[in-house]
Amino acid sequence: AEAKIKLANSIEATAPSTVFTLVVEGPGAKDVYTPPTIAMEQGKESFLPIKYSPSAIGRTEAFIIAFNSIFGEHCFRLNLDCQHPKPIQLPAMVCALGHFSQQSLPLTNPLSVPLALEGVVDNPAFSLHPAKILLEPHQTAAVNIVFAAMTAESTPASVATITFSNAQTGLWSYVVEGCGAPPSVKPETPVFTRVGVRGSAKLMYYNPRPFPVDTEFVLTGPDAPSGVFALSLTCLRVR
Repeated sequence: AEAKIKLANSIEATAPSTVFTLVVEGPGAKDVYTPPTIAMEQGKESFLPIKYSPSAIGRTEAFIIAFNSIFGEHCFRLNLDCQHPKPIQLPAMVCALGHFSQQSLPLTNPLSVPLALEGVVDNPAFSLHPAKILLEPHQTAAVNIVFAAMTAESTPASVATITFSNAQTGLWSYVVEGCGAPPSVKPETPVFTRVGVRGSAKLMYYNPRPFPVDTEFVLTGPDAPSGVFALSLTCLRVR
């Protein structure tokens, strides 16, 4: 956050401006940034820029001391209040039933010490990879949000709240919506082998529902009746 303190120079001096040295003190001093000096023209107003970058949730205070060897010392008290950030709305996600979709969520450590975070998701249709992350000081890294639709309907959308909590940085909340779509054709699975040698490949099938599903597999296509391809099983209970 940024702010400005309005200052007025009513000091009568021979010089056209008076330079004050600035020092920040107090419990919240490490989170407040000002220029090292400020020059105030005689009889005119000036604005002192202040930057506040909190390192912990809660209220504290800091003092800006302006010092000049001739005109003495002036003190300004700052009441600092760092609140929990508001939930951030993420882009909506769409995926076909039986597929996955994902998006990247960047996280930044604002502290000068390592920050350990563990994500919590309140909807089983969404997951985090990785769910735990350790950020070095001022480091930015990303976690992947994975959405697996549990129905082929686009409405109503699945809504999830993702939270990361830490005693110093407070609660970070993100809201994301996901919509399902009818199943589609999966990417081709190539099978390589030599003439006269049996080859095989695995087909990945994902059960998006929270309960076991009895699934039947059928081989179709122009080469299906020829016996060139065959399935090792045709029925499977997928958990």
